Amino acid sequence: MHRTVLLRYTKAGWAAFGIVSDSHVVIVRQVNTSADRVNRTRVAWTLIYAGVSNVAILDGGYDKWVADQKAVSTELVRAKPEPYKGVLVPRKN
Repeated sequence: MHRTVLLRYTKAGWAAFGIVSDSHVVIVRQVNTSADRVNRTRVAWTLIYAGVSNVAILDGGYDKWVADQKAVSTELVRAKPEPYKGVLVPRKN
């Protein structure tokens, strides 16, 4: 699939989760394998490339967060869908 077409579908998915270009997005995974670290990084860079500038990866993931006795909620949060209007960030050479 061409990168532009894939990005169009990805942006539609972000819009469904309420992610817009000025959102603060924290990527969290429960497992912490090498492959998982690569995938988290790929998601972060894709968001940045698509114009979301405030992206972070939770260091140590969910398991470390819980082990450090940080607050966790079981409350279901429903995102309000928002149209995604971010623009691609040109690559710097």
